Amino acid sequence: MIVPAPRSRFTRLFCVAVAWLICGAAVAQQPMAEDVPAFNDLFARGILIETAPLVEKHTGWKIPDLPKFRLVTREQYAAVAAREVVDLIRRRMPQLTEANALAAAEEAARAHAVGLLGRYSFLSRTIFLLPGNLKPMARRMNIEHRFTRDLIEIIVAHEMTHAAQDHAHPYAKIQAGAEDEEAQAAYMMLAEGHAMFIQERVASDLRLDEAAGRLAERMLAESGKGQAGWGKYLAGKRFVAAAYAKGGLRLVQQIFTKPPRVRSQVLAPETYFLTDGRELLADSGEKGPSAANSPSR
Repeated sequence: MIVPAPRSRFTRLFCVAVAWLICGAAVAQQPMAEDVPAFNDLFARGILIETAPLVEKHTGWKIPDLPKFRLVTREQYAAVAAREVVDLIRRRMPQLTEANALAAAEEAARAHAVGLLGRYSFLSRTIFLLPGNLKPMARRMNIEHRFTRDLIEIIVAHEMTHAAQDHAHPYAKIQAGAEDEEAQAAYMMLAEGHAMFIQERVASDLRLDEAAGRLAERMLAESGKGQAGWGKYLAGKRFVAAAYAKGGLRLVQQIFTKPPRVRSQVLAPETYFLTDGRELLADSGEKGPSAANSPSR
């Protein structure tokens, strides 16, 4: 996730809060108008059903119940997102009244919604999709219209991966047990990197590699324009890929039981495997993915 640059103390607080809500497919950008919705409820539901078993295959985690999903406008998203984080903001700033905290959260949520395509909320276990942002986003990133369906499938796969993570290792418990904001940030890099890693595998199964590659290429270009946040999530994907190369699916799953505690461990995977992850690596036998119960591709 990348959100527009914080403009106020309240906005910064909201960004910290919303980070823990694991917002997925978003790109920081200049304000743009919403477009006519690029897809409808029935279309999105079909993709959800198609994507779920592939996410289960590549994560190794079952999703007992498909998450709920909603197609929303920016204003609808802002209203829901603000209500979800207002209590967290008030815990951090108890001097705020509920009305002030809600107003600040709504302002920040509207700014965040400009670049948002999809988001999984662990509080409501709902995937939110913002179809009105897709066409303007694709135009801005020079992605041809023919890739629209592919992009939607990739977005859903990404958010469905967060749903699978949440079922296996509930975010609420992880948030409560995180040592500090550094540990929270490191876990977020892991979760987002894992979602990117899985979305690419789902794209491969669905033969969407070209669209996935183009999307990643454009997002890399965006990260080179001062958007360092997205670069950190790409580092998270590299961390997961390194774990998969060392111990396959089993090791990737185990890392969620003992996640990196600091961002530097994600940025330099070997530092994690020489310290906190040493026992996990030994338990996996440092086998390659083909010998470590990895899914076929």
